[in-house]
Amino acid sequence: MTVFVRGLRFHSHHGVTDLERAHGQWLEAEIEAEIETRAGQTDRIEDTVDYVALANLLVETSRATNSHTLEHLAEAFARRTLEKWEMVNRIRVEVSKPNPLLNPSMAAIGVRLEKSRLT
Repeated sequence: MTVFVRGLRFHSHHGVTDLERAHGQWLEAEIEAEIETRAGQTDRIEDTVDYVALANLLVETSRATNSHTLEHLAEAFARRTLEKWEMVNRIRVEVSKPNPLLNPSMAAIGVRLEKSRLT
């Protein structure tokens, strides 16, 4: 089964430029976790990954890492997800900067990472 979070938005100070790090900017994220769960039969939150906890882990990872690159943030989040939930076999995360503070102007930039217990 796959659980997902779409349209997550949070403020962050990630970036390579001094302007990005000083002023911060909004990030957007999509998360998918392939899990082994019995929640379909048991109807218990303890038997699945709590969507809010998954979203909060990305926000917490963002604040804790103070990364320059989105690549580093995505990798740290994927690693922490696999460490926290044994039932997660694969994690996919996409993190983007809408309207980044860069020249030339772009609608969005970002990264997509997929990591499994085997990689």
